[in-house]
Amino acid sequence: MICSVCFLQKLTADTAENTPGAALPLSWKGGACRPCVSLLNKGAETVEQKNPIANPLIVLREEFDDWAILFDPDTGNAFGLNPTGVFIWKHLDGKHGVEDIVKNLHDEADDVPGEASDHVRQFIASLEQQGLVGYEVSAGGPA
Repeated sequence: MICSVCFLQKLTADTAENTPGAALPLSWKGGACRPCVSLLNKGAETVEQKNPIANPLIVLREEFDDWAILFDPDTGNAFGLNPTGVFIWKHLDGKHGVEDIVKNLHDEADDVPGEASDHVRQFIASLEQQGLVGYEVSAGGPA
């Protein structure tokens, strides 16, 4: 499992045994590693969730027909993306929020459905569950 906030790989006992110098995280809660959980538990007023960011370890291979494959070299998993998925993936750079992505989709594509915003959110949530997308999190507020 990969932390959906910082992209650290959770090591299993098997992996730790076979990886010299590896240490298991003390906890792994809800897809986030212990340091990120601590930061997130400080309270909503002190944590700002940024725009979604594609996991930099994931390889995007574009095919000739505008479809693509996402490959996770850590797990060996591959995921097929249709042209809309490719468009969204390319906007997961930390600079675009969901509404920005939907606006750009409306600008670039024809016949975008009214519920596109919900579809984009669901798609990003699905990517997050697979460890393909995370969020930059920063602590803020008064000291």
